[in-house]
Amino acid sequence: MHRRAFLAAGMAVGTAGCLQFSETDAGTEGSTATESPPSETAGEPTATATEEPTETPAATLDELACPADRSLSGAPTDDWGQPQSDAAGTGYVPEESVGTSSACIAWRQENLGRASNAVVLSDSFVFTGGDGGDGLRASDRTTGELAWTTQELLPEAYNVRNPLVVDGTVYFTGEVSGDGGHVFALDAETGREQWRAKPVTDAGNMGVLRADGRTLYGTSLIENEGDNAVAWALDTREQTTRWQTPLSGRRVLSCAVGDGRVYFGGDNDVPAGIQALDADTGAVLWRAIEAQVAGAPTPTADAVYATTNDTPDAPTLFALDPETGDTQWTYETMNGTDASPIVADDTVTFSTPDGLFCLGTDGTGLWRYDGRGSRTSRGSPVRVGETVLVGSSTDDGGLLAVDATSGEPQWFVPTPAVPMTPAAVDGDIYAMYRTEDDWAHHLMALRTA
Repeated sequence: MHRRAFLAAGMAVGTAGCLQFSETDAGTEGSTATESPPSETAGEPTATATEEPTETPAATLDELACPADRSLSGAPTDDWGQPQSDAAGTGYVPEESVGTSSACIAWRQENLGRASNAVVLSDSFVFTGGDGGDGLRASDRTTGELAWTTQELLPEAYNVRNPLVVDGTVYFTGEVSGDGGHVFALDAETGREQWRAKPVTDAGNMGVLRADGRTLYGTSLIENEGDNAVAWALDTREQTTRWQTPLSGRRVLSCAVGDGRVYFGGDNDVPAGIQALDADTGAVLWRAIEAQVAGAPTPTADAVYATTNDTPDAPTLFALDPETGDTQWTYETMNGTDASPIVADDTVTFSTPDGLFCLGTDGTGLWRYDGRGSRTSRGSPVRVGETVLVGSSTDDGGLLAVDATSGEPQWFVPTPAVPMTPAAVDGDIYAMYRTEDDWAHHLMALRTA
């Protein structure tokens, strides 16, 4: 059965754009989460909502601005120092919340050049990392004013990527002409350099980066050795490399840490989409998934959840045994994704160009939202409290909030494309948006109500 027919026939519409799964849509543990073919009488789903969905009128960014009496909270946070919130990249901050009625733009910072990562936050600043020579930027969370950049403070560093904020220090990777790849540590408030280190002596380009306590985990490419990737662990107090492990393949695209393991997601030129290493020793524990895993895997005690974009050759979502890498179950959608899944309250939520999907941790389909007709972002969604935030990767896209339990839409802000993962604190949301005509990236802060 064609998967588009499966998606059309297997669900009933709960609200405009929110599709509720029937019992026969549920996957079973240890098998692919697909259904039996429908009977000959099965047809298009019946809409329970009688109103036709209406399109949001086009609005300029100025028209989306907040009124003067609606300001940002600027509340401190320890929850968004890494993309998808934490070392495991769960994408869930239960104690946070955003307004469910509306959102407006409090400030914008435009023409930031190229961007290579999701935003991360300190108490004072929102950090955005560039590519090439665009550098790292620290912008005031309340006003949007640019506080400092590595272009000014570290002009020798380029390909600055992967900023992480831990205990008042911002870490990132970058290269120095003639001296290869480094990890840099800067004071998050002032941008003053604290130290720099080379986790791998002969490293050229730097790859991914993740923090867990006092240890940074990442990858580098070794020059003159086929540019094969090497994984490493760096002690941030001693600035010394704890271990190095050669990985199979060249392109390592993502990283997550959980329960004593480090998980690296790779391109389709490697023999396995995920490689799991012991976090203490660097020993390779297992490899799994014969497909690209671009989004960071999301590890929990019971399963490691990972997405692929290699459909139709591979399912979209895998649940793997964290001890062995064996597949527990899989789930297919029409298109794959580069986004990481959210794991919260016995649910797994992920976005694809087909919409936003929510499953039980046994693979059972719970709900799907695709009501706006625009392709949900391949940047990972996040969940704050009972709300899921997800962007759209098309220029008429924007930022959407949906109820995490039902999938019902709460509000939508029709900005240009929001291709990267947002962060939210006390009703404030920080997100990058991109204009399609020149592919420039811009930063915005929104206030919700």
